[in-house]
Amino acid sequence: MGGGSASPWKYLDDTGRDDFEKGSVDDFYIYLPNGGQLSSSTLTINSNNAGDKAGWFVERISVEDTCSGEIATAQFNRWISKSVGLTSTRRLQ
Repeated sequence: MGGGSASPWKYLDDTGRDDFEKGSVDDFYIYLPNGGQLSSSTLTINSNNAGDKAGWFVERISVEDTCSGEIATAQFNRWISKSVGLTSTRRLQ
């Protein structure tokens, strides 16, 4: 993140629960190499369009650097679906 380099794609799935359900808040913990301040980064989400009802509405995504305590949020407020687009990028603030 940041520094002009992209991190590899991370597939988010908690096999112990039904992720991305209406009205839910999902937490995922992933390791990324330290690439600078979160607030100078962008976040791209992508759907694999799998399942009967593959579209999902993303309000916001917050990212926390557990080393520094910095928290940054990307406001999406949009659907991610085949009909409107499977990928969206926003700046973390």
